[in-house]
Amino acid sequence: MEKKINIVFVKAVIIICIIFSPVLVLASENKVEVNANVSAEGYVIHSAEAQFKSLKNWYEYKSPQFTTNVTNTGNINFTPLGRINIKNWFGKDIDSVKFNPARLSLDPNNSIKFNNTIFSNHFLGLLGFGKYHAVLTLNYGGGAPTILDAYYWLIPWKIILVVPAAIALIILYLKRKLRK
Repeated sequence: MEKKINIVFVKAVIIICIIFSPVLVLASENKVEVNANVSAEGYVIHSAEAQFKSLKNWYEYKSPQFTTNVTNTGNINFTPLGRINIKNWFGKDIDSVKFNPARLSLDPNNSIKFNNTIFSNHFLGLLGFGKYHAVLTLNYGGGAPTILDAYYWLIPWKIILVVPAAIALIILYLKRKLRK
């Protein structure tokens, strides 16, 4: 009987917090924190599903964009954290950025979409040409990290077209000059 009363009390406290939480948030422009210790019998399940991909297959410039969809399939709130590492076509790590630097948390049975753009000085002209490998190491509090990857190409096509055109013009100029 005592356990049943405790569970009813916990449910009542949760309902009151849910009902009055919008009022608390609207009442002040300052940050509002609510600390509550709620205990209930059962298992804590840390579980998530995630998809990580490049928005395009190839980029002309040095700012690839990625999207990550994370779904909390467990029964406890968590904050997905991690890093996105960029490797060039030789396998060398060239850049690394934090994933979810704002530390957004995710409630059970909810999803969130993260958009990341990598701004790097390592993609320089034709030297940056090639296939790149982006690796997301995602931690959400449940055991070993989840590792997801995406591939994309960096193809500076304007530079690639200008260089042969310039060489062709130089050759034509030299041929005409040698004929005279």
